[in-house]
Amino acid sequence: MSPPDRGELADSWIPWREFLGPVLPVYDGPLLIEVFNAIPEFHNSLRLTRRKFWIPVDDQPVPGVPSAYDVAEDGIKKLRAELAPREEG
Repeated sequence: MSPPDRGELADSWIPWREFLGPVLPVYDGPLLIEVFNAIPEFHNSLRLTRRKFWIPVDDQPVPGVPSAYDVAEDGIKKLRAELAPREEG
């Protein structure tokens, strides 16, 4: 799962049911949550319009900017919520 705008999956505009509906009945494998960060070797050729998600241990925490791990965890929670059975009513 990759956010179309390379931002955070948890607040992306993916039409969850329409997108995954045809896939999940025939696929029984893991789903990958992508957290996109441009790595130094590609900074000059890629355009990242937001601050890099900082990585614990590798980077200094940035106030007001979530870590890559927080972004991944929020994406997993969002995906699970979207895939959970919905109550009729």
